[in-house]
Amino acid sequence: MKQGLLAFVVAISVCSAAVAEDKMRYSAGLEKNGEVCLHVDYHPTPYNEGKTFEMMKSGEMDERYLPNFNEGGRFGKAAHMTVGTDLYVGQVKVPKGEYKAGLNVDTDGNFSFVVWMGEGDDAKPHGTPVELMEHEEAHFPSLCMFLMPGGEGEGSHLMVAYGNSFAMIPISEGGAAKPGSDSAKKKKS
Repeated sequence: MKQGLLAFVVAISVCSAAVAEDKMRYSAGLEKNGEVCLHVDYHPTPYNEGKTFEMMKSGEMDERYLPNFNEGGRFGKAAHMTVGTDLYVGQVKVPKGEYKAGLNVDTDGNFSFVVWMGEGDDAKPHGTPVELMEHEEAHFPSLCMFLMPGGEGEGSHLMVAYGNSFAMIPISEGGAAKPGSDSAKKKKS
């Protein structure tokens, strides 16, 4: 009986470790004429109660903790981008290649979408400012990223959503991308 119980505990421990190693990732992509322009896969960081995120938005986060947010895999490097052709992500020119990407925030609660360019430990974040907007009804239980058309002549947009906050990051092939839609309700100060 004890050996059977021990074998069961060991089997459950091994299975739990395997599940923990299998990180769920989601993806969104954009193709043009059958060729990949942009593919984004990301870790869906859970919102939970959102206390830390709300502190960041209000600029109340202790700056000692910002590097963990800005450089970690939960936000600052939550996404992996494959760029098939030179693009502008907001104001940032992103050459064809593969990059880590995500959200960064400063001590005042200003967010930017960053693409980490460079090799290995030398990679640096290149950011484009984003305006967080609030949706009155939708609530995203985890970090989500969507690619969508931006309207005639406006390229596309990458929407990043978390809780009831979201940002629209314009994507274009030529010149700095046009700002995202302002048709949604803006964050109330």
